[in-house]
Amino acid sequence: MSLLNHKSVRRMVPRWRASTSAMSSMEFASLKAAVQPSGNISAQVAEVTKDFMETPSMGNAAEVLSTLAVSEFREAGADAANYVLSHSAHAPQLLLELARNTRRNSLTNFRQKSVKETRQLLRLHPDNPMLWSDIARHLATIGKKAEARRAMMTAFHLAPNHRWMLRTTARVMAHLDDGVSAHKLLANHPRTRFDPWLMAAELACAQVAGRAPKFWKQANDMLKWGGVAPAHLSELATAVGMMELEGGKRKNARKLVHMGLIAPTENVLAQVFWAKENKHLNDGFGLDALVSSSVDAFEAECQLSIGKGNLQDAVKFAQGWNEDEPFASRPKYELSYIACLLDDYELTEKTADDIARLNGARDPTLEMNSIFARLSSGKLSKEEDSEALAKIHDQLQLAISSGGLDQYHAIANLGLWHYRYGEALQGRELYQLAIAAAQKSHQHNSAALAATFAAREAILKMEPSANEDLVRAIKLSTASASNAGKFYVQKLERLIAEPGEAKRILSPDFRPLRPEATAQKTMRIERTDGKYVIMLTSSKL
Repeated sequence: MSLLNHKSVRRMVPRWRASTSAMSSMEFASLKAAVQPSGNISAQVAEVTKDFMETPSMGNAAEVLSTLAVSEFREAGADAANYVLSHSAHAPQLLLELARNTRRNSLTNFRQKSVKETRQLLRLHPDNPMLWSDIARHLATIGKKAEARRAMMTAFHLAPNHRWMLRTTARVMAHLDDGVSAHKLLANHPRTRFDPWLMAAELACAQVAGRAPKFWKQANDMLKWGGVAPAHLSELATAVGMMELEGGKRKNARKLVHMGLIAPTENVLAQVFWAKENKHLNDGFGLDALVSSSVDAFEAECQLSIGKGNLQDAVKFAQGWNEDEPFASRPKYELSYIACLLDDYELTEKTADDIARLNGARDPTLEMNSIFARLSSGKLSKEEDSEALAKIHDQLQLAISSGGLDQYHAIANLGLWHYRYGEALQGRELYQLAIAAAQKSHQHNSAALAATFAAREAILKMEPSANEDLVRAIKLSTASASNAGKFYVQKLERLIAEPGEAKRILSPDFRPLRPEATAQKTMRIERTDGKYVIMLTSSKL
């Protein structure tokens, strides 16, 4: 039973992407006055292309390629790309790579360099800051945090005034739990007061560090007067909006979020979705459509799919998010949560191992998920794995006696242990204790999940209490308003109808309801002789 806390705080800190992916973003484009009509990328392409044709130069060519990087008109950059390549001796390495990819008309499909390739290139180009950043990202992914910081600082010192390098270095510091240094870097840099991307990062890092932002007034002035394309203001407007939201100025926050969503980055989409779910920010932005139409909004797509109870899609987006940020813990927590509800026990255990490698220690919550997966998988034999089972039992007892946030998770897992390898009656009693403990802590989603898995075990054991336990699971799941929890309840509705199909139903590929059947009522609950009974309208959906 996963007890992931979805209400963890999220800040608008910059993304840390591989350099080849980052170069196709607006973050690499120069600040340019917005072209009318506002947000019309074709008009911007026309203007910068006209400037280049009238006055061919390296600067104008860079403007063309940067603008085309976020448009569908990449073929229009052939002349600019050829100009850069024909003057390669005077072109920066990053601009050369941008030109080559534009000419191949494959800018949005940059192939991620392997670690081996990156190291080989770094030996040839030790002064390339992008390669150092990519190496730092790899080191962070395998848990070598100190080495990652040194590599990132090398990258920064090679390009100390580059916007993306500044933002990425601050992101790395925040990732390594040094929010104060991240904020100082941005607050003290002379470029920050003039750049909306850097101001957005400064505001977010100030929140991480628990410090007052230095450029609050300048940020608000820039949003008020504009003068740059909406895409350049997206993260700044959202960062200011989040601070206004926390300060209780909801009306102003909504206006700012609206501004941020004119031409949003995927980071903005994820932040606004988080605020909608956790800060009760009313939608009215067409957020679902914006998320669905975005190419790389893995985090927001994952949360959107979880909210809809579509966990098969959610796990795909969570895996995309994890590949996009392999050094981060949050996508792995989401993967673990989804994997538990999909009965994907292998993925649940792998996620716990990945986090342990990142952090150098086992994560208590994911360790509980891993134990849940091992017990649920049915691979442990009471006779052949008695030592392993005894170790799990002792580990759960210790977690219970230690208290803390994972206590009721451990109680529920001990209930599962007894259902599978001990006494079913004791297992049910422990699940009831876990439900009560979660409710007392106002963890209603956790209480619903505990009730759901208690019902699963009762159904599998064909216990007389199975109907009653499922009724309780349905009620708690409905009260928690969790579509993800309802997803598993639907599995149990099928399981109680087809107990012989347990292996198929409790598998990652099983979809509880066919799309055309989702609106049909397949069961009802009646009270008979003082007891609740589930009445099935059909054994097949």
